[in-house]
Amino acid sequence: MPPTPTPDLPYDIWLHITSFLPLSQLKTLYPANSALLEIALDARYRTEFIGPLAHPDTKRALARLTDPFVARRVRTFIFKPGDLCRLLQESKYEESKSEESKFEEQYERKLVDAFSGMRISQPSARPHTRPRNHTSNIPPPHFLSLCTCSPALPTTPTSDTTPSPHLKTYKRVMSIMRGMAGLAELHVEISCKDYWYFTNSGADAGVPALFAAGWQAFGRSLRVLELRVPLEDLALVLPLPEDGVVLECLEKVSLSIIRASLTTNEEIVLRSTVLPFLRTYRNTLRSLALDVQEHTNLSPFLSSLALPPTRMRFLSSFFLARPFISTEQTDFSGLHAFLLAHNEHLTSLSLKMNATFTHHATPEVFFSHQSFALALPILQHLSIHLAHFPSGHAGGIIPYIHQFAQTLVSLTLQGQFWPDHRVLALLEGFGLDSRLRDLRMAVATFGPALLSALAEHLPALEILDLDFKEISPPCYIPGFGSPFSLLLSQLSFPDWRLHKLEMKPLDATDSIRKLCKAALVNALPGVLLFCGRNREEYVSTTDLI
Repeated sequence: MPPTPTPDLPYDIWLHITSFLPLSQLKTLYPANSALLEIALDARYRTEFIGPLAHPDTKRALARLTDPFVARRVRTFIFKPGDLCRLLQESKYEESKSEESKFEEQYERKLVDAFSGMRISQPSARPHTRPRNHTSNIPPPHFLSLCTCSPALPTTPTSDTTPSPHLKTYKRVMSIMRGMAGLAELHVEISCKDYWYFTNSGADAGVPALFAAGWQAFGRSLRVLELRVPLEDLALVLPLPEDGVVLECLEKVSLSIIRASLTTNEEIVLRSTVLPFLRTYRNTLRSLALDVQEHTNLSPFLSSLALPPTRMRFLSSFFLARPFISTEQTDFSGLHAFLLAHNEHLTSLSLKMNATFTHHATPEVFFSHQSFALALPILQHLSIHLAHFPSGHAGGIIPYIHQFAQTLVSLTLQGQFWPDHRVLALLEGFGLDSRLRDLRMAVATFGPALLSALAEHLPALEILDLDFKEISPPCYIPGFGSPFSLLLSQLSFPDWRLHKLEMKPLDATDSIRKLCKAALVNALPGVLLFCGRNREEYVSTTDLI
């Protein structure tokens, strides 16, 4: 009986169908039709990585991406050129030393040839001594060594034309960059220790030339650009409008703001390099992320982004990570101007503050700044990460979050373990008609009381991700059993819309943990996935989840 032919469906429909299949199953459908073959090949080569040359992913990419048929299928490319820069620079140095050595040898031979027709007089032998054994036509070795310091004779040293392995790798990477015409995401990482190697790399125009070739190839298709690059190297990486390169589809930019040298003025680099780049794409950018890794005064830069010539009319997502020194030394005026300029269309806001271990602002002072009092009328996604802040800051966050209780769809709170009374105060600000569907936070205690409060105040919640310090009541008490599973077995939340629960492993023996997981599954009949497993797998697995 001949096989049943696959239906003749449009490519987009096949693409949607296969989005539910893992790549391992998709590979088995290669022979079905040309659409499935193309989809499978695109999925196989979607993400590629080139970094340390000894890394297996780098070796695989260098071997297969030189084929244009493969390179054009890459959609996400992760590039860490530090190792290549370092090896090219070392190779360049070794070649220069080799050429110098060859030149010295040739120069010595020319001197020997020049003196070959000359006769060097022999010194008279002293009485009772033997004459020294001088060669008649070759000068002493110390004379030759002095001659090598003389000005070079006009000659062209010969060199080996065979390219070094590092140069071959460079040319392969250049070919790959030119072949990725369909690239959508580019992630570049250059560490501060590789800064000098990057700017001084050999091989024609050096590693920066790879980016120039790449912009010409995938400039029209690129949508996401993430640069974890020292400020000093940004001008060598970013495309220049005068070169005729325009990133027509660029929607998301993520920049790491860090210096390789303490003498670099970061404000000058931001004003001369980053600001013109963002101004060029202000009409296409939807997302901007700034990761400030030093105590940098970012306010002038953010204030400039708020001005009409640079204001991003369609910006919907903003992420800011920065150190917090103290209330007096951390300037939020630029943040206020930026949020004020983009508040009408901002739907996602992420703030990460890394506090020092010596200064902490009180929650009331920290969140009373005018930056945190701005109305964001359509904000849907809020993430706050206060790293190394005292736990008391959870109380200061609550009034700020409640401003957006009617519009928030997702909320992420990291950096602190919220005590029970703070969690309850947070939940009480959300009404039964709340739109919140996704909650991710760390709590001090996890137990039946917390689940009851969440189900009561957030009945429409669909995704819950919890980290916790301890379980209350405990999973096991010697001589008593498992209070946690006993109390949980008396509860059930059939009307709760929750369908996905992620949490840290329950700290107990395998048998007790299985008992507690069974009680948790029975209390949440609507949940389909527990820690990434279905209901049956979650209870039966012996893995620590």
